Amino acid sequence: MGIGTPPRYYAAILDTGSDLIWTQCAPCLLCVEQPTPYFDPSRSATYVRLPCSSPVCNALYYPLCFQDACVYQYFYGDSANTAGVLANETFTFGTNTSRVAVPSISFGCGNLNAGSLANGSGMVGFGRGPLSLVSQVGSPRFSYCLTSFMSPTPSRLYFGAYATLNSTNASTSRPVQSTPFIVNPALPTMYFLNMTGISVGGYRLDIDPAVFAINDEDGTGGTIIDSGTTITYLAHPAYDAVRAAFVSQIRLPLLNVTEAYDLDTCFKWPPPPRQSVTLPQVVFHFDGAAMELPLQNYMLVDSVTGGLCLAMATSDDGTIIGNFQHQNFHVLYDLENSVLKFVPAPCNLM
Repeated sequence: MGIGTPPRYYAAILDTGSDLIWTQCAPCLLCVEQPTPYFDPSRSATYVRLPCSSPVCNALYYPLCFQDACVYQYFYGDSANTAGVLANETFTFGTNTSRVAVPSISFGCGNLNAGSLANGSGMVGFGRGPLSLVSQVGSPRFSYCLTSFMSPTPSRLYFGAYATLNSTNASTSRPVQSTPFIVNPALPTMYFLNMTGISVGGYRLDIDPAVFAINDEDGTGGTIIDSGTTITYLAHPAYDAVRAAFVSQIRLPLLNVTEAYDLDTCFKWPPPPRQSVTLPQVVFHFDGAAMELPLQNYMLVDSVTGGLCLAMATSDDGTIIGNFQHQNFHVLYDLENSVLKFVPAPCNLM
């Protein structure tokens, strides 16, 4: 995306689990390493710092005021955080052959930032809140197709009429799957789904569907789809069932992994000579839909342990379907009809 006038182009993390759009800005007091120079608002003709009285400022969770400038602080579940000033700016989207400039997009100009940006320069929130990009541009639908985790090919993002699963590139032998969003009043900006179960190796695991449900009393738990979280985090009872199924079905020694490490279902790899290993198929079941994961979407060779690991971890509060499991799926968020749709797709060819 391009920021400012003239536009300067940056890569960023697409995050359906948050709302704020932000990038690292110069002068930067504390910043994360990124491949491009920090955005310098003094070099843009359209940068406008927002006052404390701005309605957008009041949309922040923790609005602050300093010398009549709206100051923001934003925190993420993985302990990443950003702080700076809220401003309006022109954002440019599209490819080299077709670009569209959108004025007056509210975003955070971050001068104090910490955490991982995965070789990007900031975050673009796609949640349901008023500060997200999808809310600010007023698009009733958007879709993305995430390329393989280590692929140099950029992933694609589509808005409005361009967000469709009916294109030739997305066509596969598998049908489009569709499942409704559900609303959690305690976290109304998140995209919650009705997850009903998990199958491993063709067997539906004995998991009470209530494990994936929202707690009606306090809004905890539930299942969200979050493109800003890397691996999938399963509610503790569900993770235990999945782990037990993998241990029983994969005939390889299990590695001892420290408790502080997320990936703890890891097997000794490579296998002994002349020993064939069959890895079980994984299916996530939702209300009206089934997501059949290809092998690369749930197994990885870990650089720390050297083992073959399940790309999932346990969670003490709810289930999060992370972006590792979205690889090579074209995923459509139809906000107008409150439905999530997805289909396997060769994302590197789109």
